[in-house]
Amino acid sequence: MPIQRRIRLLKPGLASTLAILTAISVAYAGAACSPPSSTTPNVTATGDTFGQLAQEGQDLYNTNCGECHGLNGQGNDGPALWGQSARLSKFDTAQGVLNYVSATMPKGAAGSLSHQAYANILAYILVKAGDVTSDMAFAERQLTDIQVT
Repeated sequence: MPIQRRIRLLKPGLASTLAILTAISVAYAGAACSPPSSTTPNVTATGDTFGQLAQEGQDLYNTNCGECHGLNGQGNDGPALWGQSARLSKFDTAQGVLNYVSATMPKGAAGSLSHQAYANILAYILVKAGDVTSDMAFAERQLTDIQVT
């Protein structure tokens, strides 16, 4: 029997409302328990050192970020990302920067890059800003400990 017909057969009242809500929640419980794969935060970027990620990140930065932020990070339509005018410190940590950029950049195509691409770009920015050294081992879990300037 179709669900619409079953609903019409129930008498109005608290018991029937609860029965309907229970049926709906059971039917959709599986869908509500798992987030879409595109937003699953369990993806971890990989690389041995910040320098290795930064090498890949430089080309990605030039292609996806350079037009707005300048090829030398000096800012253009977007703010400077390293140097005297940079203001990344408002994000406190490298993780804060990664969270922001992966959700809002590049302009007009927010979230369109892979998690690894965002991590590579971040590594490039952090190395250029002097917040990390190229030979520093990369582990995504440590991004919350890296203060940005």
